[in-house]
Amino acid sequence: MFRTRFLVYGSVQGVGYRSFVKRIAIMLKVNGQVKNMLDGTVEVIAETQTKQEAEDFKNKIHKRAVAGSFDDIFVEKVVVASMDEVKAPSFNSFEIKL
Repeated sequence: MFRTRFLVYGSVQGVGYRSFVKRIAIMLKVNGQVKNMLDGTVEVIAETQTKQEAEDFKNKIHKRAVAGSFDDIFVEKVVVASMDEVKAPSFNSFEIKL
């Protein structure tokens, strides 16, 4: 199992981005959390079974929603801040942190 910490840059606060990430996480069966950071970025922690699943998740959260309530989201870049192999999960769902 892998725990990956992503930092997301762009227009990602106050535009529904955390809800967008949670929706993707649920769809891909990824556990973890998403939260706004003081510097204007968003931090995403994702637990996946493989590195490829982490990469797939990264690609999905980097793409902008095509239509709907997420139109104001613009992701400039998603950076892998860390990726660690872990023996046991820390999360049993995906949460939006305030």
